[in-house]
Amino acid sequence: MKKGVKVFLGVVAAILLIAICFGSIALYLKNERSKPVFKLPELEPVPSVTALPTKEAAVIDYVLRLYDAAVTADDVEGAWHTDVHLDELQTPFAAADNDLVQYIRAQAGGQVASFYPSASELLMSEVTDVPQLPLTTTDVIAFSAAQGRRAEDGTVSEDDFYFIDFTIDPQSVDTTAMKESAVYQRIVELLAPAMTIDSCDIRTLGVTMNCRINRTTDELQAVTITKQYQIDAGVQLTDLYRALSETGAGAVSLQYETVESINFNHYAAVFTERQIAVKKNDMKALPASVTVHSTATKEDYKLTFDVSVDDVLEIDEDGVMTVEENYDEPVIVTMTLEYDGHVYTDQLTVYITEMELEAEGQNG
Repeated sequence: MKKGVKVFLGVVAAILLIAICFGSIALYLKNERSKPVFKLPELEPVPSVTALPTKEAAVIDYVLRLYDAAVTADDVEGAWHTDVHLDELQTPFAAADNDLVQYIRAQAGGQVASFYPSASELLMSEVTDVPQLPLTTTDVIAFSAAQGRRAEDGTVSEDDFYFIDFTIDPQSVDTTAMKESAVYQRIVELLAPAMTIDSCDIRTLGVTMNCRINRTTDELQAVTITKQYQIDAGVQLTDLYRALSETGAGAVSLQYETVESINFNHYAAVFTERQIAVKKNDMKALPASVTVHSTATKEDYKLTFDVSVDDVLEIDEDGVMTVEENYDEPVIVTMTLEYDGHVYTDQLTVYITEMELEAEGQNG
């Protein structure tokens, strides 16, 4: 056989082999796609404990009630802190000196923030001095309340939460009390090497409060209070810094913002999914979340899992499930947490199927 013919036949054979391979792959994929896939049942929406109030007085009462419940509970851990933001200072100093002042001002926010009260990992029932909410019917100018937040693409996120935002009357802030506070005195001490404050006018520009509430448990989870001020002060420079100003004195002004964050950690044992599908011989960690005091160890609480049908699922103390047998009906797993005199429970529905499973992450 001529060499050219052999080459031609070799190419044809290679093409046929490739075609057969691709045909086999396509047939395999077709068969895989044709296999029945188990689909989890559609779930009813989780109901809210309390319907979202629509009237101002009702919204205020709702938030205050949940706040009072959180700060007095013996199974809620609290944390709070304040961030401080200082805008650019307006000073009488020369340009070169002013640049240095602005650099120092940029670093000062964190130090000033440390003067405000802060706490973490506190059991709220043991706290005697909790932050107060600036929330009264006479001081609220406007509010908005919604279930979930709408993203830029139009989708709604965090559907399990209510988000309630308040605009507070700036005049309700007692700025005189601010100048008598420990924070103000600490700022005066901080500035003492460079200047003394002859006069200080503090004007409140705006106050807002934002709340996040778990609507399925009626638990207040986070509060953020933002206050913006205009500060105008007359200062007298000390001898070391007198050269910064022709008269040794001057006026300083800036905008000053505080962002107070209050967060609550509610003890609980919950399944992060309401139902899952598995196959015989599967081994996987249950979608369980346990919240206890941040310093607690496994020896401090008891966590158990009960299965509605014997000998179908095996669950160890860490919540790792092994599927022992097939079963035609839904299996209910009940998780129970016993901690510090409280008992918390939640349930998960498990479907055991011989069918193909949907892609990971599509369980309800």
